[in-house]
Amino acid sequence: MNNNQFKSVAYAAKTQLSQSGFDVGSGHIHEIIAALHGYQSNAAFLADASQSSNLMTSTPDVIVLDMQVASDRVKTLLPGIGGRKAPRADDDKAQ
Repeated sequence: MNNNQFKSVAYAAKTQLSQSGFDVGSGHIHEIIAALHGYQSNAAFLADASQSSNLMTSTPDVIVLDMQVASDRVKTLLPGIGGRKAPRADDDKAQ
């Protein structure tokens, strides 16, 4: 994943979460993306990316996302959101 791809994914995630009723900052999105890639922090992800030109410049054949690490990171960074379902658009109509 190159830097432009990373920014694009982060922006799309932030936009989608916002449209779903979750106000999440870009920094938290970056941390969650790093966690999905198995890193304990975005800083570790970026440090590894700077050490390995292969990480940020080429596209691997298979990406295995670490959902448990990401889930744990969401619960730590966003305790009000972790485990909460997004509000549904038709919930407003029912009221």
